[in-house]
Amino acid sequence: MNPYAPPTMPQPMAYAQQPGYQGGVWRQGNALVMHKMAHLPPICVKSGQPSTVWLKRNLSWHHPLCYLGLIGGLIPFVVIALIMTKKASIQVGLTEEWAAKRRSWMAIAWGTALLGLLVLIGSIAILANTEQGIFGFGIVAGIAMMLTGAILGIVNCSIVRPKKIDDTYVWLNGVNREVLAMFPELPAK
Repeated sequence: MNPYAPPTMPQPMAYAQQPGYQGGVWRQGNALVMHKMAHLPPICVKSGQPSTVWLKRNLSWHHPLCYLGLIGGLIPFVVIALIMTKKASIQVGLTEEWAAKRRSWMAIAWGTALLGLLVLIGSIAILANTEQGIFGFGIVAGIAMMLTGAILGIVNCSIVRPKKIDDTYVWLNGVNREVLAMFPELPAK
């Protein structure tokens, strides 16, 4: 075996067929399903290549019907969501390339949000000392930049997202299709 050869994509279900495979990881449609105590194999969930970076993800999820609590107001929704929330802690593998992409997006998101905060504070300070309405636009622009930074961070920095969590299993979205093909289909219950 050539240690300098480029890594190859593992064949479908390769990890499930290895003697050391401990199980607990399946696929169901476009979601990866794993037992809360299972460990993902050392592959990048985005590229399928061998992982070099591990991210600990503390996930939480509540049933979408909890949003009906908003009918009664924000406080009933928060109480219902806190009671109904299911949590899981997992380790997700990435290649250095995907970890660098994530770090870049985090820097862009934080930079945009912080620049928006500076624009907002500067516009408020100037508006307080003058009567010019143009700085009101700066306030709106600052708030918009802060929201843009938050949205960029949420969308581009999350590696996997929980589709569902129950007392035993976690369903994850955002996993590469080739990686999903490496695992057996979730058996019918």
